[in-house]
Amino acid sequence: MMVESIKSKINNIKYFTYKKRFLKVSLVFAVSVLLIIYLITRAYGSYITTAKLRADIDKAIYIFEEERLSFNIDENKIIPSADPYTYTFSVQNYNTTQTSDVDLTYNINIRSTTNLPLEIELYRNESYDDTGATNIIGSPTLRRDADGAWYRLYTESDDYPMNYNSNTKDVFELVIKFPASYAIDTTYVDITENIEVIINSKQVI
Repeated sequence: MMVESIKSKINNIKYFTYKKRFLKVSLVFAVSVLLIIYLITRAYGSYITTAKLRADIDKAIYIFEEERLSFNIDENKIIPSADPYTYTFSVQNYNTTQTSDVDLTYNINIRSTTNLPLEIELYRNESYDDTGATNIIGSPTLRRDADGAWYRLYTESDDYPMNYNSNTKDVFELVIKFPASYAIDTTYVDITENIEVIINSKQVI
C-alpha cells in the first residue's frame, strides 16, 4: 500500500512538472504571436500612412550641399473653407541622377505675411489627421523686414540628419486653416497671403 502511494506521488510530480513546462511554452508562444501581430499591424499602418503621403507630392526638394532653398504656396487658392488646405512636399538627399556625398542636416522655417487670420501647421512623415500626429512648428513670432513690412515666422528647432551613405526622404504635410466663418467678413475679400517654405541645410563636419 505504501509503495503504491509513493509511486502515485512520484507520478504526480512528473505530471505537474510536464504540465508546468507545457504552460510555460504555451505562454511564451502566445506572447510571441501577439507581439508579431502587433509589430505587423504597426508596420502596416506606418506603410499605409507613408504611402498615402507619398502618393501626392506637390513639391520635391533635393539637397546635396549646404544651401538655402525655398518655395511659395499658391496664395490665390486660399479662401475661407470648412476643410483645411494641405500641401505635401518631400525633402531628400538624392534624385534619379545624383546622391549627396556629404553628411547634412536641415531644418524648415515657414514665413507668411500678416494679411489673413490663418493657422499654419506642419507634420513630418505623418498626416495631420493621424491619431497622435504632432505639429512640429509652434506659434509664430512677428518679425519686420528691411522694408518695414511685418511677417510671421514659424521655426522648427530640430535639425534632421541626412547621411551621405543613406538615401533619405522625409515627407512633410503643410496644413493651412482659414475657417469658413470668415467668408461673411468683407474685411478679407480679395486679400491674399504669401506663404514661403524655407529649407536650410548645412554640412556636418
